[in-house]
Amino acid sequence: MSEFNIRRASEEDVDEIYRMLRELAAHLKEPDAVTTTPEKLRQDQKLYQCMVAESMTAGDSASKPLLGFALYVYKYDACKGQMAILDSFYVAPENRSRGIGLSLMKAVEQDVAECGCSQMEMLVHDWNARAIEFYLKRSAVNYTDQMHWHIYRIPLSNISKT
Repeated sequence: MSEFNIRRASEEDVDEIYRMLRELAAHLKEPDAVTTTPEKLRQDQKLYQCMVAESMTAGDSASKPLLGFALYVYKYDACKGQMAILDSFYVAPENRSRGIGLSLMKAVEQDVAECGCSQMEMLVHDWNARAIEFYLKRSAVNYTDQMHWHIYRIPLSNISKT
């Protein structure tokens, strides 16, 4: 029997996902980056997809701790068609190197492929060598190097001021 199970997240997982999201932000050296709340995550559940890895060796079925999560969204690219964006991908440090991240990624890849996506993209800090290596092993292409793209964000709070 496997030590963990990969499944689609449910509303009951939101508090644990939020906890791990804050851990991810701290790991990415952006501890104040999380401005959403568990309530907002619940409210917005129709806007994103999420897979979780749960422990199969601890607790009863209602209290199995989550070991990691992958949160992703769909977008449409005029040239490529439907795509997915892996927004947040996290496995707790004490649970790494056990195949959990790979299993999570394969589940996400399978899900987005079944939805008709042609590819999936993700953002990675240039200093996060372990994540870069992981994505390269999954045949990821570094668009920063290849296409020389830069990513810009426009805060909606600024739109009304222009």
